[in-house]
Amino acid sequence: MREKNLQRSEVRRSFLSRLGIGALGAATLARLGSASTPLDTSWRPARHTQDDWLDEIPGVHRVVFDTTTAAWMALALHFGVIYLATNRNAYKLQDSDSAVVIIVRHKSTVFGYNDEMWAKYSQHFSEYAEFIDPQTKETPKVNLYGNMGIDMLVKRGVHFAVCQTATETVAWVIADKSGVGLDGL
Repeated sequence: MREKNLQRSEVRRSFLSRLGIGALGAATLARLGSASTPLDTSWRPARHTQDDWLDEIPGVHRVVFDTTTAAWMALALHFGVIYLATNRNAYKLQDSDSAVVIIVRHKSTVFGYNDEMWAKYSQHFSEYAEFIDPQTKETPKVNLYGNMGIDMLVKRGVHFAVCQTATETVAWVIADKSGVGLDGL
């Protein structure tokens, strides 16, 4: 019996040594596997005061869609609708039970602006976003994603975050191409 126990012990040591785990590692593994010493290994994001607004959004199911192009903006609007419908059908949740954020940045930033801004800067927005109206093949004079999706989703409780850095870039591009400077905008 003693010989059998020694053989098992040797097999265990051999296995652990092949894994690169010595005596200290084996003890750590034993402790990790023990119910008496639970180890919290869950990931937690860094917290910053700039992100506090996210805590103010109610909802038990949370999701963020990040957009960087006109095509991704269209998909995010579609996914936002699907997400709300799925939570209603699968979990019997109301729209207010879901916290949905769509981030509008990089080339999609201009879709975070209202129709008045599009009317005034449509050519610049269209060039910046590399986007034309898919039906008319012309520069849109309004935010085509506004009435079709953004306004409807806002009414359903979806939040939109428009990138400040990209907004500053758009302003600089318009000022430069217009030759008026930022004060002239």
